[in-house]
Amino acid sequence: AVVSTQSTGKQINLSTMKVQAFVLLTIISFVQGGILEAATFEDIQKQELRVRTDNDCMDIPHPNMASDCLTTLYKFYHELVDDEWQECKSYTFNTAPYTDHYCQFLYTDRCIKDGLTVANANKGCCRSIHCHSYMKGITYE
Repeated sequence: AVVSTQSTGKQINLSTMKVQAFVLLTIISFVQGGILEAATFEDIQKQELRVRTDNDCMDIPHPNMASDCLTTLYKFYHELVDDEWQECKSYTFNTAPYTDHYCQFLYTDRCIKDGLTVANANKGCCRSIHCHSYMKGITYE
């Protein structure tokens, strides 16, 4: 949900605020419990991912995703979907054919289509995320 404030007119993404608040509370609890050294940044990112995806990212079709969800899924899709999935960064994609129409095709025919093998769905969904990100000006190295 997005809320506009009357005094400044700025828009605030409540979902993002929930995640940021959760991460802050998690860090505070680690510090208070004296276990910050035992928690890695990756542990905190995974917890943020669970909160974010439980709330919205996994339920939104790729063409409708905001930039933050696209980036989150590009980084962590393999941890959310299937133990056999590879990380999206393990693939190399040619951006030359990318258009909005082609990105939609990748999502419907290469990612969510019934009957795809795990390997094909993995690569198709990663490519769909990569394509939709690219069309929003987001690139990954």
